Amino acid sequence: MPTPSDAIGTMLDGRYRLVALLGSGAHASTYLGDDVSLQRQVAVRVLNEEFASDQSFRERFAAEARAIAGLSHPSILRVYDWSDDPEHAFVVLEYVQGGSLRTLLNLHGMLSVSQVVAIGIQAARALASAHASGITHGAMKPANLLFDADDRLRLTDFSPIEGPKDPFAVGASALDADRARYASPEEALGAPVDQRADVYALALVLYEAATGSLPFEASSPIATLMARVGMALPHHPALGPLDQILAYAAAPDPDARIDATTLADRLEAVAATIVPPGPLNPAARPTPTLSSEGTTVMVAPTFGIADAPVTSTPTGTTAAVATTVLGATTIGFTAPSASELTGAVPAVTTTAFQATGVLTAPQGTVFGETTNVGNDANATEDFFEEENRRRWLWWVLAAILVFALAAGGTYAVLQNLKKVDVAVPGVVGDSKEQAASALGIAQLTVTYASGSYSVTIPKDQVIAQDPAPGTMAKQGSAVTLRLSLGPPLVTVPAVLGLSCTAAEDKLATALLSSSCPTSAATYSATIPPGQVVSYSVDGVTNPASVPQGAVVLLSVSSGTAPTAVPNVAGQTEAAAKATLTAAGFTVTVGSEYSSTVAINSVTRTMPAAGSALSSGSAITIYLSTGPAPVTVPNLVGKSGPDAVKALSDLGLSPNVIGTGSAVSIQDIPAGTTVPAGTTVTVTLA
Repeated sequence: MPTPSDAIGTMLDGRYRLVALLGSGAHASTYLGDDVSLQRQVAVRVLNEEFASDQSFRERFAAEARAIAGLSHPSILRVYDWSDDPEHAFVVLEYVQGGSLRTLLNLHGMLSVSQVVAIGIQAARALASAHASGITHGAMKPANLLFDADDRLRLTDFSPIEGPKDPFAVGASALDADRARYASPEEALGAPVDQRADVYALALVLYEAATGSLPFEASSPIATLMARVGMALPHHPALGPLDQILAYAAAPDPDARIDATTLADRLEAVAATIVPPGPLNPAARPTPTLSSEGTTVMVAPTFGIADAPVTSTPTGTTAAVATTVLGATTIGFTAPSASELTGAVPAVTTTAFQATGVLTAPQGTVFGETTNVGNDANATEDFFEEENRRRWLWWVLAAILVFALAAGGTYAVLQNLKKVDVAVPGVVGDSKEQAASALGIAQLTVTYASGSYSVTIPKDQVIAQDPAPGTMAKQGSAVTLRLSLGPPLVTVPAVLGLSCTAAEDKLATALLSSSCPTSAATYSATIPPGQVVSYSVDGVTNPASVPQGAVVLLSVSSGTAPTAVPNVAGQTEAAAKATLTAAGFTVTVGSEYSSTVAINSVTRTMPAAGSALSSGSAITIYLSTGPAPVTVPNLVGKSGPDAVKALSDLGLSPNVIGTGSAVSIQDIPAGTTVPAGTTVTVTLA
């Protein structure tokens, strides 16, 4: 079976000679290539044989290459050429030799703030260019930020994401640990991922570069993913002026994040206030090498060929569409003039009425009554004059009414026109009270839509607003707020009796965080040591359901609780054994002298009475053998009183005979061992 190395020396498309293998992965292998036409070095990524034979896979490979080739930005690694030929599907890339940010961080641990700012500006501008073309990077991490020989950055390895994916669907063992380190909270929750996830990942990359540590990193990919859900970026003194900027870029709620363009603008503002960055120490950079995973760390960009290319919405498009839909048709209103108002009253004359036939009626009929007017012209004229007067009266009243209504409407319109347009403040993420205060200051009123569950916005904080921030609105107009109901409730899986690790993994699949602190360990007579005895959330023990993302505190068994050793001093051997056995201890027996405890009674225990021991521990009881024996001293030559004192101090009974001044004889020789209380007789010379 051919290996990637077997392709070295192959000429592709009559132009690109494969010179050396730089790295190989599951879908493709990357080679250092020689462009014989332009006589330059390139990187050539060749699709592996089994995927090159798949037409749909090959089409995605080429489509992504074309999309990224269309990006024209100095900080994006250029795509020179590609081919979707089934025999050799490949893409030709710019070849740079300056190493990656990952390499620099591995060498130096951290960079200066000015260096981080310079890198961040270039990376953010590159993302902004890709986002403006509808392309999401999808794999932002230090290994994908390359440098040329002049420290200029190149963004590579675009890996567009097709849509929402459950990061736990493949199981904890198959999760990409490196991807999890820079994934956004929405990706951790399997929610839709778009360009805002790129900004979040870049913020984490810059944080790591400035501080030497990656935030939210835990012991496993699953724990790493869950550690960032709903959590703001932690502060760090090494960030300096970057602290607030990166906090906005890594906001846990995607709607609260700044976009790539804004991030670049703010970094440039910082750059103008600090010293220029020093070089990235290119002399310390190694030549292109392979990572432990077999992928090149300096060149070989991948195009996410396992995923179809995605055209995501450019920054700002969503808001613009929403404004268009909500605003539908806006009419420029102009208040009517006085002439337009008075012109609404028709000019009425007798002739006009007659001409239009308004007052024409059959002869002898007036408003339903029969009148014998005959052919009398005067009567007819009087009739029309009377009717005209009546009609004029109604028209005058109607005109007055129309004018009054128009004037009132005009007043209302003019009053509305007097109201000033104000910019709607952004209150997403604010508490209900804070939002109401901010809108009140702007002289806007508040209405509330139905709430929504959110794992990133705490309960009773604003999750959405309409109109959007920055929209111009009349003072007094309403802003509709949608408040967070907090995370949805999830059922706590069965974890009692599991080990700490097994319980944590099971809770993570339910989108819950957990820990097993030593302080929470407890004794149990039924649960073996190391297994979960109980769990709690916010002080509630063993709840059936809890909010998604909640931290579950696991209490692990420390085994049976220790028992205090009973005090059996003075008891007989049998009684002491019975007492200690009943307390769960095993008993051994020893002996010792005692001048205070009766022979064969317990003098003490080892460990001492009151000591806390686990069940089954061994206890030794010591039985009294009476007072310790005494060695008789040499008394010859001592005075009578001195001899008496020496014997008494040793617990012996002195007996003095004679009247001399010094002991000449003692009945028990010196050095003899006798029981305490033995009588020793001395004779004075």
